[in-house]
Amino acid sequence: MSSVTFRAIGIFSRPRRADITDIVRPLLEWLSKRGIRGIYDTETAASLRDETGGRPRELLAHESDLLLVLGGDGTLLAAAREAAPRGIPILPINLGSLGFLTSFTLASFIRRSKKPLRAISRQVNASC
Repeated sequence: MSSVTFRAIGIFSRPRRADITDIVRPLLEWLSKRGIRGIYDTETAASLRDETGGRPRELLAHESDLLLVLGGDGTLLAAAREAAPRGIPILPINLGSLGFLTSFTLASFIRRSKKPLRAISRQVNASC
């Protein structure tokens, strides 16, 4: 299997989630330390109070090599609609209560984040 390098990871989050700033800011730092550009949707930008950095969701998928979805099943389905035409992988992080479709909780993602992201995304896509 060929090696996958993620240059840009899009963060697609549940709108109006109160703690999204506490999750996204450290995540952006984590990506930056690994030489990966973190970009995010306008909903996430509003939570971060960043009026310049957010991308419309339909453009986010076009600028990303992977979509990291922060939310529940509804957020995952919205992200899938944007990612599917481009065929980019999605790594869903369940921030909701049920999560029938989302693969990881935030805690399990943090534990597994010591693995390269390509290994995690391969595991997620293989289970879908």
